[in-house]
Amino acid sequence: MRRIHHVLAVAILSGMLCLCCRASETERRARAASALAGQFETVFYSSSEFVSGPGSPGQLSKTVTLSLRYPFEYLNLAIAGLQDNFFTEMLHGSAGAFVGAKEFRPPQGSGGLGEVRSQRCYVVLLGDASEFDLKRHFQTEPVAVLANGPVWKWAVHIDEFGPEHIGRMPAGKPRPSEIFATQVRREYILVSNNLKELQEIAKELASANQKLENLTRMHDWESISHHDVWAYRRYRYSGVTNKVAAGMEDVAPGTEAVACFLDSQTKTITVRLFIDTAAGKHTVERMNSRNEFPPLMRSRKDLWETSILLSGDNKSNEATLVIVGLFGFLAYS
Repeated sequence: MRRIHHVLAVAILSGMLCLCCRASETERRARAASALAGQFETVFYSSSEFVSGPGSPGQLSKTVTLSLRYPFEYLNLAIAGLQDNFFTEMLHGSAGAFVGAKEFRPPQGSGGLGEVRSQRCYVVLLGDASEFDLKRHFQTEPVAVLANGPVWKWAVHIDEFGPEHIGRMPAGKPRPSEIFATQVRREYILVSNNLKELQEIAKELASANQKLENLTRMHDWESISHHDVWAYRRYRYSGVTNKVAAGMEDVAPGTEAVACFLDSQTKTITVRLFIDTAAGKHTVERMNSRNEFPPLMRSRKDLWETSILLSGDNKSNEATLVIVGLFGFLAYS
């Protein structure tokens, strides 16, 4: 009888520990989302299994999978030159990955084609069992030391800047992109193309007194954030130099935010548009007139939404590309 009681006690304790682990990861995920939402216009999240797993999760088409992974392709390219399998090792055992983005600009790469440029910061959530240590991957001295630890810098050619934007590079040589990385405890890996933004996010995540008030400004946070892939963008209208590059060609003032999330079980992606004034309805009219996805329909006073069945046909594949572009992740081709 004692043995049975002992086994039950161990089982109950193990269950409690698992619950604690999940709660801890949930809290870390919320902290990362809040930190990025405070600094960036767009926050895009993907589970580690989706962004780095083999094949197409949930029997999604290859095109849909690649489109939803596209916001993280920059991260893959940025760290590809460091060490073999760096990207895979970093995501192995992680609990998800975020990217925050803002200040969207047209590409300056070869022939003016390629990915829209933006200031970005990637945050990879390390899982409870992860032993990833950023220091093991650098033999150079850090360029800065923050309260949370050292910051490393390297240069990589991602074709962001063509020969006409060479700065002091030799004629015909494109300027490389500067990338920065740091680690916050054994909880987060940060990678950014802007040192100041990296410092701000690291400071926020390292703080023991971080508040999550940014999440209260994200409509439907609870229902959106439990999905394997989701994105949220609170529109910023000042400083927009190119509405096409910013994914705002159809966006009218009075449109507060746009969100999307993937339901892997039903193979649908839902788009939600949050309107805060009557003028914002022009955005709905413009988007619906393009017929790129099923029409946005009003579901409450401030919300219009639509869902797309990801059947693998050309229509749903193209709709996914359009949706990802709404958050500033698009390419000129």
